[in-house]
Amino acid sequence: MGTPTVAAIDVGTNSVHLLVATLDHDRHLSPLFRMKRTIRLGDSIDQKGDLTRAAQVRLMNTLREMKKESRSFDPVYVGAATFAFRLAHNGRTFIKSVNKLLNMDIKVISPKQEAKLVFAGIQTMFNCSKKPTVCIDIGGGSTELILSGANGRPSFESLPIGCVILTKKFARDRLFRSNDLRKMQDCVADYLDSLPKAFRKAKIKQAIVSSGTGRALAKISKYLNDEEKVPLHKYEVSLVDLHEIFEDLVRLKSPEKIRKAFHISAKRSEVIIAGALILIEIMEEFEISSFKASKVGLRDGLALSYLRKKSL
Repeated sequence: MGTPTVAAIDVGTNSVHLLVATLDHDRHLSPLFRMKRTIRLGDSIDQKGDLTRAAQVRLMNTLREMKKESRSFDPVYVGAATFAFRLAHNGRTFIKSVNKLLNMDIKVISPKQEAKLVFAGIQTMFNCSKKPTVCIDIGGGSTELILSGANGRPSFESLPIGCVILTKKFARDRLFRSNDLRKMQDCVADYLDSLPKAFRKAKIKQAIVSSGTGRALAKISKYLNDEEKVPLHKYEVSLVDLHEIFEDLVRLKSPEKIRKAFHISAKRSEVIIAGALILIEIMEEFEISSFKASKVGLRDGLALSYLRKKSL
């Protein structure tokens, strides 16, 4: 029996990611196909706490499209649904219906499971064991922090602050005023203060950001530093540069102006200010001077976990 092929689906609060992969001869992850759609589920929880019908249709259509595009690989479809589905009262019921209709196995996972899968994905491309490392995944609804290093097992923390949720809470008509930014900064700082003391006092030597926020900020940094030909994966952004980017984003204010100035997607431009602020606060809390952007994340960890279990 050969190594199976898996289609790992990350159903996030902001985007849905698909990774089709198998294992190579050394049992390392071998990606075959990637696909992403931004459908903003975090904006679609109604006053009753339910995922709206429109959001359900968007997700169902997206998953059908992903299945159609990946069918030629003949994969097994597995998935992880995160913050929006933990929050929505009907989230688990809807996922059950998705699984039945599309013959998939998507599970609503806990914050700790989410952080573990993110870390497993990052480890496919980065060495996180030789020096104290923090892995950061800024999602639409939550932010996962993984502390790793030479001593002991990794520590996992999940904070209920994400770029979509904070934008929805603090921006008015998609625009942040000065007072809105101060309130959002205080909110993020309060959650960081709630981290365990041992976590907060760690002497970090390396920071890796696996989310769309990190990649978008790295893309902007490349553009501003005239380094657009440099690969995005593992591109390093200093905290000094990040502050300058944030000031530019705040000055531009509107998502349309941000999109045109920095050539990022319309959907990302709507939430990039909140994402940048979360990252700045984390870096300052941990006294981190720079971060590296990562193209891998939860879907890579999910694919690797599934494949290694099935190929034992």
